[in-house]
Amino acid sequence: MKDMTKRKGKIKSKRARNTHCSTQADVSVYDFAHSEKAVVPASGRLKKGTANAVRNEVKQLCSPDVEASETLAWYEKDLSDFDILDEDEHQENTATSNSEFEEPPKEKKTKQITSRKKERRKVDQSDGQRSGKEYPMDVWCLIAQYIRPEDIGRFAGICRLTHYITHTANFWWRLYQRYYQSNASLPEGLQPEIMERHHGLKTRVIRALFYLYPELIQRTKSTIPFENEPYCLEGARCVLMWHRVIKTSWNFYFKFQKYTGQLCSYIAARHDENCDVDLYNGFNDIDHNPDRGCITLQVSCLNFIAVPMVMGMILNKVYLNVGQEMRHHRLRLQFGSLRSKHASSRIDSANTIMLTLDPVSNVRVFQWWDPKYPAHTYR
Repeated sequence: MKDMTKRKGKIKSKRARNTHCSTQADVSVYDFAHSEKAVVPASGRLKKGTANAVRNEVKQLCSPDVEASETLAWYEKDLSDFDILDEDEHQENTATSNSEFEEPPKEKKTKQITSRKKERRKVDQSDGQRSGKEYPMDVWCLIAQYIRPEDIGRFAGICRLTHYITHTANFWWRLYQRYYQSNASLPEGLQPEIMERHHGLKTRVIRALFYLYPELIQRTKSTIPFENEPYCLEGARCVLMWHRVIKTSWNFYFKFQKYTGQLCSYIAARHDENCDVDLYNGFNDIDHNPDRGCITLQVSCLNFIAVPMVMGMILNKVYLNVGQEMRHHRLRLQFGSLRSKHASSRIDSANTIMLTLDPVSNVRVFQWWDPKYPAHTYR
């Protein structure tokens, strides 16, 4: 008896589910939310079966009007509702259906793949080529007359025309005339008469701006001793060294040159047949700069110190610490014939020279554009 009651309960529950899932059944009082015996659970969510039935019925109602013959089953339709084909049409349809299941040849596949790649490249190029306006060179030349010296790099990076303008002699000559003052104390190599030469014009104008332009003048002013540390010279080659007596102190100068990876303009002109650089006089080479990548180290000492010859050697390590008397500094420069890639790498002691300067009162580093850069190296 118990088994029979269980089976009856299961059958009743299945019937209840089916009646609940069918959306076309009559709505009872228990289907409302305020009823005590509501069929909807307390969470307010419908079961998956009822939800799917409602969706299907809504899709059928929302779909466009369909003819009555299409809604009927095949056994309820008349013969006039069917499309009867002739023998020729039947053969054509069978041939097309068979060709759909056949594998296409490899050549067609490769052509389809290449065509897809080309379409993707076209899309990528269209995305990369943004719509913009191209202005003529005359417009950029007018704008170049109002560019500040510290904004020349940004102006040159706008487009190819602006980059070309910054490599013309007219641009640098106008920049020099804009800030030139007759009462300014300029060295002989930076006077207007010498600026008429195109050879090395860009280099001379940059050096002149550090005498004329206020913002660049403030960058080169030193207020305290040991402001510029010499650690930036590690890995550079010493190309020149000398000393000079100024009042009661001895100044030792070391000229270093760093490898910039740029060829000299004359060497580059030999490889380029279309280059207009004059190899004999160099009148058209405005970028000529023999001091490119050069830095001068000035060490001020209280007395004369015998310094070994280190020209042609590479500075591998710099040590700046307190001297023996604890009143001044001591500078030690380790030179070698080879460039050490790592600071912890061992260097052959036989090919190294340790240059020691003690006592040291001041250490300064001058770039090639600095007004205090030694005059005899850039005239």
